[in-house]
Amino acid sequence: MAWFGTVAVNFRRAVVLALGIIGVASGGAWAAAENPRVAAERTMQAVSATPANAQLAAESLANADAVLKRAGDARTAGDHEHAALLEAVALEWAQTGRDLVRAAQAEAEADELAKQAAEVEERLARARALLEQTVARRGRAKARLKAITASPALSPAEGQP
Repeated sequence: MAWFGTVAVNFRRAVVLALGIIGVASGGAWAAAENPRVAAERTMQAVSATPANAQLAAESLANADAVLKRAGDARTAGDHEHAALLEAVALEWAQTGRDLVRAAQAEAEADELAKQAAEVEERLARARALLEQTVARRGRAKARLKAITASPALSPAEGQP
């Protein structure tokens, strides 16, 4: 009978391990879906990690914090249904702040790419102008060479004084 206990313990461990792997693979979506308060606090903390990001998303973070306090008050008062709704609203505010930061970062990257594109266009215009000048010089040199070869050739004896 001792072996049965070992099999049962190993089975339980395997199930816990499998659920843990599934939870990690899903990106913790279960935890976020089950507890919006924790997800909101985690998102707020991540956004607030950088002072520039915290300043950019200050209004959204303040709203999320205020709503979380209201949710806590609702839980204290025994209104768990509205507390859960308020926590979901707080999560939305926190995610809005996160999205504002992401949008600002994407906008900064787009501005940098636009500057780089303008520099490339400027170099391209200079290269085209240089190419046009080179083609024109080549044409003039070709015309001069044709004029020289078309004129009566001087013999070496005639060309000397």
